[in-house]
Amino acid sequence: MVTAGNSAKETGTAAGVSDIREKPCGNWPKDDCCNYAPAPKQAERYRPGRVGTWGRAGLAKAHCNVALMPIAWFHFISFLIIFFLMLFRYSKSFFLALSLLATAGAVQAQQNFRPGYVVKTEGDTLRGQVQVRGAHRSEALCRFRPNSEAGTVDYKPAALRGYGLANGQRYETRLVPTTDSLGRPAQRQLFLEPLVSGRASLYTRRDAFDEVHYYLYLAQAGAGPVQELENRVVRRIYTANEAPEVIPVYRKTLSEAFRDCFAVQPSLPKLEYTASSLAAVVRRYNACSEPEAVFKSKDTGGPKRQGATVAFGVAGGVARTSMKFQGEISLRNGTFTSVSPLFGVYFTSTFPELNRNLELRVDALYQKLDYNDSYVARGFSSVDLREQASLQFQRLAVPLQLRYYFRTNTLRPYVYAGVNGNYLLSYATQLRSEYTAGGVPVVTNKEAVNPAIVSKTDFGVLGGAGLSLGVGKRAIGLELRAERNGGFVSSPTISAPIIQYGGGVSFQLF
Repeated sequence: MVTAGNSAKETGTAAGVSDIREKPCGNWPKDDCCNYAPAPKQAERYRPGRVGTWGRAGLAKAHCNVALMPIAWFHFISFLIIFFLMLFRYSKSFFLALSLLATAGAVQAQQNFRPGYVVKTEGDTLRGQVQVRGAHRSEALCRFRPNSEAGTVDYKPAALRGYGLANGQRYETRLVPTTDSLGRPAQRQLFLEPLVSGRASLYTRRDAFDEVHYYLYLAQAGAGPVQELENRVVRRIYTANEAPEVIPVYRKTLSEAFRDCFAVQPSLPKLEYTASSLAAVVRRYNACSEPEAVFKSKDTGGPKRQGATVAFGVAGGVARTSMKFQGEISLRNGTFTSVSPLFGVYFTSTFPELNRNLELRVDALYQKLDYNDSYVARGFSSVDLREQASLQFQRLAVPLQLRYYFRTNTLRPYVYAGVNGNYLLSYATQLRSEYTAGGVPVVTNKEAVNPAIVSKTDFGVLGGAGLSLGVGKRAIGLELRAERNGGFVSSPTISAPIIQYGGGVSFQLF
């Protein structure tokens, strides 16, 4: 049974609901229609339990949701209609453009193959076509096919010694120091592009962030990893406005690696971090240090260095020689000079275990010395003697020299010093003396030098400097030389030292 009060309340409740439907946002704060809360007085009147389990706020939210749903559906259906109309209208152009892009991609993929080759780990070379994959992608994979009709084969660095293109671009497999996913030091085989090859090799690569890296490899390292030439950039957190500090670690790395070549050391403190600068200093080092043959020892399997290298060639030159007599002999009044050629052969040997820049050289040179002079001899008789002396010596000079090369590049300066031994092959001397006695001229002819004081051997010292120009596997040398010998005339009271200055040229035969 329902009382009048209850009926009135329920009538009021129903009226409240009707009021909510007509003015859903009329008596609530204007924040968000779907999050309205009833005003304080109405909250008491329409608290939960009076209108089912929602209350007035719940009825308002439900009413808002119901009111927004038709609008959302209207927009969604409109979008679908417009999309299909546009697709139907432009479908031909769309699919045509899509097919053209696919065709262009396929053609481009075909065009990326260029004539090239791969070198297997066994040393076999396969020629065909190599895909050009870009600087970063080329370091991890080589895609090869024998011809345009054949299928492609993917090679990783471990499967090849290297690969290259017919235009000269090539890559070699090297072990590169890197880090693993946890930041620990690790090593990885990659294809690196060589910039300089030799006893010291320079490589480069470009990483995934488009940063260029340079690496140094020394032949004595064998199968070891390359060394990265770092130009380290340090950014300090507490100096945000300050420019980052650049630490040229690569200069120290090169200095330690090239410590056996003094000629390149002065250029390292200011060496720039560019491909051209790094390549230039590596080439200078290779010229400074003779490449050594490295091969596998059958006994140990380790690297074994080749011993001393020898060379043989021909040499020649022109020299000015002066012989000055000293002691109790009339020839001391004369001045004896000779300009004569000399020619012969030479033999050289290096000492790589001691110093790669040192070289021992032995020459065998033939030279003919021809001296002539006229003078007045005083103090040997009561009258002055007018003398004409002619002296001829044929000798074989055997200079032994120790040379030091400053091997900065193909043109290598050097200095040397040593001892000189001479063997007298033959000689002839004549002295014509003329004086007046009682108004009558008197002429005598005799040997200028007593054969008893002529020695068959002669020794001395020498020194000089020159330039050696590498021509392929051979060398041409230009030099200046000075030497002083004791001379072939010697006795307790007489001597005739020989001083010689000259220039020469040599050519290596093998």
